[in-house]
Amino acid sequence: MRGTRLEISTAALFRIKNPKRPPIHAHHVVIDDAVLAFAPSAFAPNLGRIEITIEHAESGETVFRTPLSWLLTLQELRARLELPAGGTVRLSYEAGKLAVTGSVFGSSPVTVSLEFPDASAAHDAHEEIQLLVKTGTGIAESLVAKRATDWIEKKIH
Repeated sequence: MRGTRLEISTAALFRIKNPKRPPIHAHHVVIDDAVLAFAPSAFAPNLGRIEITIEHAESGETVFRTPLSWLLTLQELRARLELPAGGTVRLSYEAGKLAVTGSVFGSSPVTVSLEFPDASAAHDAHEEIQLLVKTGTGIAESLVAKRATDWIEKKIH
């Protein structure tokens, strides 16, 4: 996929309905120059807006139960998140390592090892969303803990 633009102004996007057709199977997924913008309200779309720019992403063999299925087989990623109040976070993932920099994490990268769960652990779209949320929560906790550890070690030395 190249040059994809998607703006969403409702949480209804995440209310997955059971599809009537079997999921799409891809041997390899490449995403270049994609922008996903999320606004919590259609009435005030810039308030709380989060914009995700995927400069480049590659994933392995993927069964698309949801539009985010490719995350479970991620091999490489370069992306930027624009957060409310002007915050920016840059993400890069390669060889099992996620590096994050930006206004929330500081200028030196916070790097954590990252292993995605087996995509086959989810049997339908609902289970996959739950797996992705659990994975995202674990990643966020690891990054915050690593940033805190790095900060403490810097202050000690």
